[in-house]
Amino acid sequence: MFMDYSLALLFGTVQGITEFLPISSSGHLVVLHELVNLADVSALDFDVALHAGTLIAVFVVFGGDLWTMVTGSFTRTATRERTHQRTLLTAIIVGSIPAAVMGYFFDDVIEQMLRFPEVVAFMLVLVGALFLWVEKASPAQRDLTHLRVSDGFLIGLAQSLSLIPGTSRSGITILAGMVRKFRRDEAARFSFLLSVPVVFGAFVFKVVDVLQNDAAIDVPVFAIGILSSALVGIAAIRFLLQFLSRASLAVFAYYRFGLAAVIVIFLWLR
Repeated sequence: MFMDYSLALLFGTVQGITEFLPISSSGHLVVLHELVNLADVSALDFDVALHAGTLIAVFVVFGGDLWTMVTGSFTRTATRERTHQRTLLTAIIVGSIPAAVMGYFFDDVIEQMLRFPEVVAFMLVLVGALFLWVEKASPAQRDLTHLRVSDGFLIGLAQSLSLIPGTSRSGITILAGMVRKFRRDEAARFSFLLSVPVVFGAFVFKVVDVLQNDAAIDVPVFAIGILSSALVGIAAIRFLLQFLSRASLAVFAYYRFGLAAVIVIFLWLR
C-alpha cells in the first residue's frame, strides 16, 4: 500500500498520541502492521516528519519553560529560582546520558533481538502492572522545586529502558519519577522536559539517514506527517498533564493490558 495522505494523517496522529501518552508507540505499530502494509510508511523521509512533529509539540508546550531554564542557568544572580533552573537543566543533561549511551551501543542489538510482538505484549503488561503498583506503594509529595541531579540520573536510567519495545518512554520515566516520590503531574512534566534531547537526537539521526541515503522526500506527505504529529502531540501533552493532576495511571495500565491482549489475539490468529 503506497503512502497516501490518509495514511500520513493516520500515522502522524498515532505518533502524536503514543509518543507522549504512556501507552507505547511500538505496541500500536504492531497492531497497525497487522492492518496495513507498512513498507512505504516506514520510509526514512516519513520518519523524519514524525520526529519533527513531536519535536515541535514539545517546543510549543514547553518552549517558555526551556527558555527560562536555559537563561536562568547562565545568570549570575544567585537566587533560589536561579539555583532551581540550573539544577533542572543539569538534571536533564545528566538524565539524557544513559539513553544516549544505550542507544548508541545497543540500538541495533535491541532491534534484532527484542523487536517482536511477544516482547511488546510482555512489556505492555509488565509496565502496566508497575503503574498499578506505584500508585499504591509510592505516595508522592515532591514537586520539581525539590529535584536533585541524582533524581535526573535515576529517571534517565529508567528512560534508557524505553528502547525495549512496548515499554513507553513517557510511561517508564513517569513511573521512575513517582518512585522518587514526585507527584504524577510533576513526574510527567520532567518526563517531557527530559524528552527534548532524546527527541531532538532521534530527529537529527533520521535527518542524517535521509542525507546519507539520498532519500526522496514526498513534500505533501511530509507536511501532513509533521502537522498531524505536532498538533496531536500538543494536545496529548496538555491532556496528560491535566489528567495526571487529578487522576491516576490506572486507566493507562488497563489500556496497556487490553492492547497486549489484542496483540496476543493477532499472534494466535496468524
